[in-house]
Amino acid sequence: LDIAGEVKKAKKGNKDSFINLINYCEASLYRISSAILKKDEECVDAIQEAILKAYYSIHKLKEPSYFKTWITRILINECYKILNNKKK
Repeated sequence: LDIAGEVKKAKKGNKDSFINLINYCEASLYRISSAILKKDEECVDAIQEAILKAYYSIHKLKEPSYFKTWITRILINECYKILNNKKK
């Protein structure tokens, strides 16, 4: 998968390219979220939120080759947000 090429297409509004990028990262995203959150439903929620945020702000991604790192960071922030909300 040509990550940089797919990111460039996704930035132009190509939904299929964005889906390809998500499919490429999916297993990794789940593994990371399940390491932080214990419940499966919380992992799914965090991943969905991260994907939505990534979709709406992909135009802000400066370096296409860092897509996986970028979406992973978004996911980690979402996981911590869920944990913080549980504490309250």
